[in-house]
Amino acid sequence: MGLEVFQSKTLATMLISVIGITDLIGRLLGGYIADLRLFPVNILMAISVGVPGLVALLMGLFQKSYFVWLTAVLLGSMAGSYIALIAPSVVELFGLAKVGAGFGIVAFFMGALMVPVPVIFSKYMKYFAELL
Repeated sequence: MGLEVFQSKTLATMLISVIGITDLIGRLLGGYIADLRLFPVNILMAISVGVPGLVALLMGLFQKSYFVWLTAVLLGSMAGSYIALIAPSVVELFGLAKVGAGFGIVAFFMGALMVPVPVIFSKYMKYFAELL
């Protein structure tokens, strides 16, 4: 199902637009919820990383096109929320005096993990594709 959805360039363009729009909404809502201090920032950060990861892993199990739309909405909104929550979490972890160093550490790990993660993920995907 997943590949058939992207046979239409118009539909693929609409999905990318939905991701972009919900990314903006996620940034606004993520920052607003963090400012309310109803939940610890590290919990919000874990939700904003965990939910789209879980949905992306489960996406292949569902055969309906509405799940692709739901995935696009969750991916966009949670990615935006993640970006909005980086600053409060850096301040919470390192303190206000070391914000610059904290952002440097975050940027280093985000960049460093972009190399091995796709390789590891592709090996696991081959394994899980054989199970299904």
